[in-house]
Amino acid sequence: MVIYEAPTGYGKTSISPVIGNELIELGIAGGYIHVLPMRSIVSDLYQRLISGKTLFNKIIDPRDVSYQASGLMLSGKNPYMSRKYNVTTIDSFMLNLVRYGLGGSSGAKRHYEASRSMIFTSMIILDEAHLYGGDPGSPENILFTSLVAALESSLYSMSPVLITTATLPRSLGEILYSRAKTAVHKLGGRVLWLRYGERIHDSIGEINTLALDESYDEEVISTLWETHLYSSEEQWLKTIMEKASTGKTLIVVNTPSRAIRLYWLLTNTGFQPILIHGRLTIHDREKAEKNLENSQILVSTQVVESGVDIDFNYLFTDIAPVSNLIQRAGRVNRRLRGGVVGEVHVYTGGYIGVYDKRIVELTAHSISHILEKHGSGGINWKLARCPDNKCIGYMDLLDNVYSTTLRSSFELSEYSMLLDLIIHPLMKHEDTVKYAYVRCLHGRGIVRSSILLTLYPLPCKGTFSEEEVSGNAIPVSLSWVLKYSSYLLKDADVLLAEKNGEVTSLPLNQYINSDNYMKTLCGLLTYGYKDEEEKVFLGLRINPTYYSSGLGLLVGVYPR
Repeated sequence: MVIYEAPTGYGKTSISPVIGNELIELGIAGGYIHVLPMRSIVSDLYQRLISGKTLFNKIIDPRDVSYQASGLMLSGKNPYMSRKYNVTTIDSFMLNLVRYGLGGSSGAKRHYEASRSMIFTSMIILDEAHLYGGDPGSPENILFTSLVAALESSLYSMSPVLITTATLPRSLGEILYSRAKTAVHKLGGRVLWLRYGERIHDSIGEINTLALDESYDEEVISTLWETHLYSSEEQWLKTIMEKASTGKTLIVVNTPSRAIRLYWLLTNTGFQPILIHGRLTIHDREKAEKNLENSQILVSTQVVESGVDIDFNYLFTDIAPVSNLIQRAGRVNRRLRGGVVGEVHVYTGGYIGVYDKRIVELTAHSISHILEKHGSGGINWKLARCPDNKCIGYMDLLDNVYSTTLRSSFELSEYSMLLDLIIHPLMKHEDTVKYAYVRCLHGRGIVRSSILLTLYPLPCKGTFSEEEVSGNAIPVSLSWVLKYSSYLLKDADVLLAEKNGEVTSLPLNQYINSDNYMKTLCGLLTYGYKDEEEKVFLGLRINPTYYSSGLGLLVGVYPR
């Protein structure tokens, strides 16, 4: 097993399938499963692989590649992950591991052992590990707990595992490295932890070698950076207006509602920005991403931190935890163009969003201290370690904020239950469903701290095509839906996929009493639509007037 930390844009995702191919050719692995934390990144990687845009396609036939991600309706979907090369979300991966099963219909017909057998005989890559939560102060401990359970169960089955990231806090790396060593100790396995710029950790003995790429560092160290902090939003916005007409500009804010308001402001000022956030339909998001190359300005939330491979001149961002800022800055001067100054402009006012206030404040304080000492060029956002005292590299900044006084943790009771569901021989699908239902009633999921419910802003009619429904999907948290239930649920429909491929709707207010929204929605999300087993619950059709094409869901953007 290998934990590999390297800079953003270094090619970790692109080279990983090549490694998987080598292991398959050597007979060490029967297949390759590439696990990612978000369906948008799954879609991006899968389409790059089958279109021949990576080194991967020079090695294998694209017809051997499949994907699995709920809500995506591309060709090549495979819930069993039974092709040689598979790309999937952590959600689908974990649901298969814990015997929930994504193949078949329900109950005994769920063929979960087919996908589990593929997992336990394949090389597993847990990519973009910084997005699995677990950071000190992060609200997302369940996802990190899922990561640890997936890691250990894969190692128990002696599957080769690769974990990749650019911004893993040291304390998280220590947990993963320690638990991996324990898991492989009796099996005679080996664990390597390659943290860029540091000595390599080896479970069978220290390696006196630095994890470095000197040619890359020579190229990066010549790049120039400027970092500026703003306590005044007015001044921050004024600088956006000045810079946006001179080069490609990325603006990242911490909430969808703030992104929409900023998009409106720029549009009304004469600019033509692109808008991307988590409350857009799949169709609108794909349309926006296709137009990125021709746009000067992108306004986004943190969904842009991974999976958007485009090069910007300027970053304007809300203050956020340092790991998020590093990922956002990774979209600036991504091609390492010589003579280009990468600019990072951070607004340190409110709008913390979902982040931990303590970590955000520590990040702002650390950056401010560095700029006071070294000037605006004091942070090199692409260099792991600065070779002199003239600047600070991103890993130095990361370690400075996530100091030893801030410890990462995972939830032991949840971990124990997940591991039982994965490896205990007497556990079955029904046990997982019961556990998921109880978790849902408490507002928590199996894989994540929040539960996702897919909304579809479609006109009110009885039957929809599969394509019509899939393009209009918007995955949002169940807690957010319940917060705005008086708008979203008062005339909503339950959407059910038929065996013939059509999607039918059932009025929600006929199916449940409004006082039982939580109980009934949790039942639909975990047990499914029980009246007829052949129908699969997809989500809820909502009134399309709450959605504006290209802008997204407008509920909650302004107080109503």
